[in-house]
Amino acid sequence: MNKSSAVRYKFITSALFCGSFLLSTDATASNSELARKSSAAAGSSASALTNASLAFERGIEMKKSQGAIAAIPFFQRAIDLDQQFPNAFYQLGIIYRNLGQEKRAAELFKRAFETRARAKLPDRLAMAGIYYTFVTGEADKAIEVYRQWVKADPRNYKAVSNLGSAYGDFCQPT
Repeated sequence: MNKSSAVRYKFITSALFCGSFLLSTDATASNSELARKSSAAAGSSASALTNASLAFERGIEMKKSQGAIAAIPFFQRAIDLDQQFPNAFYQLGIIYRNLGQEKRAAELFKRAFETRARAKLPDRLAMAGIYYTFVTGEADKAIEVYRQWVKADPRNYKAVSNLGSAYGDFCQPT
């Protein structure tokens, strides 16, 4: 399997996993309730972490292995330990946006944008892009940021996908 096929396979299997997770959750439970239950279950292990980077890395591991909701207390712990941690704000924002908690997500994306100078270039571009798309609705800025990201890393499927989504969201021709 070549690299391009491997990336597509990973993307498709991730999408299928996410879809099956959403279908398997209790239909009567609200997203907030699911997040609370997850936080209670994982909170004690998250609160034991005393290093923001370790808490963040554990959040990434939990997100991959047990799903996004299980990662919430770890990303929150990273923020509690370092209020200038852009990647933790961004990851938590993505989770809350996917849970339909758009106001909370917008707050987190704003904080990620404000603190993005500490992040690596691809992450800074992702943070700026989602800020302009989701928080301010500035189509021209969002598209320009996503173009920069694609130019910097043309093989990054997230960059290409986000640029395409921005064009679709703002109905502009390529």
